[in-house]
Formats: sequence, C-alpha cells, structure tokens
Amino acid sequence: MSTSGGKTIVWHNGGTGGYRSFIGFNRAARTGVVVLSNAGTVAGIDDIGLHLLDPQTALLKIEPHTEVAIDPKLLDLYVGRYELATGAISPSPAKGTGSSRNSRGSKSIRCTPRATGSFSTGWWTPR
Repeated sequence: MSTSGGKTIVWHNGGTGGYRSFIGFNRAARTGVVVLSNAGTVAGIDDIGLHLLDPQTALLKIEPHTEVAIDPKLLDLYVGRYELATGAISPSPAKGTGSSRNSRGSKSIRCTPRATGSFSTGWWTPR
C-alpha cells in the first residue's frame, strides 16, 4: 500500500522467468489496473501501474540498451552454469554464440553485449 498526495493505492507485484505483473486499486477513485509484461527488467512495471492510478506518479526513465561488437572469444569466458532463481540452473551462452538453451528446451537466454563484461539478457524462442 502506498499513499501519495492524499491518495491511497493498494497494490502488489510479482514476476518469474522474464515476466512481470502488477495489480493496483484506488478505492476512492474506484479505479483498478492490471499490468502484465513479457519482458522482465530491473525497473519492473510498478511505475506504469502506479502512474495509471495516479498520473502525478512519475514514470521511470530507462536508458535504451545499445548492442556493441565484441570479440566472440570473450563470450567463452562466461561459459558455465548459472542459477537464475532458486533451483533453476541454466547453462551460460554456448561458446561464441551469446545464447543458451534453458532447462525447458523451448526458450533460450540471449546475452547481448553492452560493453566488455556487461550484458543485457532476455528470453527468446529459437527458430
């Protein structure tokens, strides 16, 4: 629950495996929203839900990700197994590819280089 400018908003959020959700309700305004996203980000989607319930709540400013070219051999340094969530072990990107198959086999994790040693990640379905 949050209160801002005399407005009380009851809300809850959650997420798993690259998906995010937000539900909120402003009883006084008799307004409710549900926000669903198939892109899990560090910022989340809470700001969108709160902004829809109270336009005076600012939206977060997010810097766009820009892909940069790096030597594919650098990706080999990151080959291994990583725990994305408790008990969810995923292999790292395969040598020189920047992508890996997850344990479900249907989607992959794509690592996009932003700088040497800095990556953006996301789910994608191989074709």
